[in-house]
Amino acid sequence: MTETNSLLAIFIRAVMTLLIDQEIFSVPQFTLECGATIKQVPVAYKTWGKLNEAKDNAMIICHAFTGSADVEDWWGPMMGKGKAFDSRRFFIFCANSLGSPYGSASPVTINPDTGRIYGPEFPPTTIRDDVRCAIPPLNNFTFMSLNHFFQIA
Repeated sequence: MTETNSLLAIFIRAVMTLLIDQEIFSVPQFTLECGATIKQVPVAYKTWGKLNEAKDNAMIICHAFTGSADVEDWWGPMMGKGKAFDSRRFFIFCANSLGSPYGSASPVTINPDTGRIYGPEFPPTTIRDDVRCAIPPLNNFTFMSLNHFFQIA
């Protein structure tokens, strides 16, 4: 059963990576608000646009009710030239919520301590956990100031 669960988790992650054009950052260890610590935490994220020369055009979008980091899927009408989320003006970053099946740590992630998927043993997460877990992948980008931060709930 362990091998089947592991293969299923690998298959799900591979399918999600193929279906969703996103990056995965692995956080070595993360302590959740509930007190549980998870290891080898994948954090899926997407970016649009580019940092300008001054590196002061970063926009971070956090979301609570959808697991997908694809802003275009759920805020498509707000993306584009002259709109709120204009990737010509801003470097836009959005991380996937913890607990969703779209690439970040979730019940379908393999628990490195057991070699099996977490399943119902995956610990509860909060929106604050999502925001804090987005910081390590953000550290890959050097920006001087944050232009906009959106918490969409």
